[in-house]
Amino acid sequence: KFLSSDIITEVRGRGVQIHLVPLLFKEIDFVCNRGSERMYVQSAYSLPDDEKLKKEQRSLTLTGDSFSKWILTTDNIPTHQLENGITLMNVFDYLLR
Repeated sequence: KFLSSDIITEVRGRGVQIHLVPLLFKEIDFVCNRGSERMYVQSAYSLPDDEKLKKEQRSLTLTGDSFSKWILTTDNIPTHQLENGITLMNVFDYLLR
């Protein structure tokens, strides 16, 4: 949860409201809202295999809406969209943008 705390602190500093929301017995780490914009975020220190990546995607795919969905990790990866529309990004790249 250390990684989530760092992300929340940075995003709050950008004037974005943060909410922790349980969803269908799965938990999305947090939801960012600014006006009518919404972003769902999962944070994972590392995604060493497909099983861990699928686990992080699971609750994001259950939202039932079309707002943006992100998985942030410390892994050194290029930013890209997965087949289901979820954006996978290095957390440091996200925080520096």
